[in-house]
Amino acid sequence: MDNLAPVMLCDAVGGKGWKEHGVFENQVYGRNKRTPEGSETLYQVIDEVFRKNIQLGNIKGDNK
Repeated sequence: MDNLAPVMLCDAVGGKGWKEHGVFENQVYGRNKRTPEGSETLYQVIDEVFRKNIQLGNIKGDNK
């Protein structure tokens, strides 16, 4: 659950931090892999945030 706030903050500023630091998809998903143990609903929310930012190019896909 402690990882939720940074995800939402980074998304709120347009994914700037992820893009500036060259963050990859496997990094954000790896960091949040235990979130469903606490709340499947919250995991679904952050999954949507990650997918959106991957599509926008703020988070690099693993195949790039």
